[in-house]
Amino acid sequence: MSTETPAVVEPQGETPNDPTPPPAPAAPAQETDWKAEARKWESRAKENSEARQRLSEIEEASKSEAQKLADRAAAAEAKVAQYESEKQQREWVKAVSDETGVPAGVLRGSTLEELQAHADSLKSLVSKEPDAPRGPHVPSEGTAAGNGKGVSQLTQDDLKSMSPEQVNKARRDGRLNRLLGIPG
Repeated sequence: MSTETPAVVEPQGETPNDPTPPPAPAAPAQETDWKAEARKWESRAKENSEARQRLSEIEEASKSEAQKLADRAAAAEAKVAQYESEKQQREWVKAVSDETGVPAGVLRGSTLEELQAHADSLKSLVSKEPDAPRGPHVPSEGTAAGNGKGVSQLTQDDLKSMSPEQVNKARRDGRLNRLLGIPG
């Protein structure tokens, strides 16, 4: 058996010969500089954006010629589909306009059913008769069976010498129908 004496372990910082100084007390917590933090994150975001752009450029450069042609073909097919869709839309508008008499320029909708429904809602506002009067209907007032026939019509020169009251009376009497565009 050996007669070694066990080594004595002394706690750190308590012996005078210990070269390690005791830990310094913790400093009080400082307030965070939020502006500096924001600048740090903005810098990181910019670096990420630049890295993403570089990666995209590398991926584009590494594409094979076949991949580039396939991408161009897909873009061309999408463009053709868009043109065909627009052509179909114009054909539907023309057909609905011809069928209902509603002017093509006022029809709205992206499907045939939507265009037909819109035309139906507008149809009552549009007359199919070519000689039908346009604009608001002003019923004749005054004498001569209400249509201005048999009543002498006034001219622009006649109106120049008349007072507003006289003009209103002439209108009520049906003497301005021709100037107002009222058929008669």
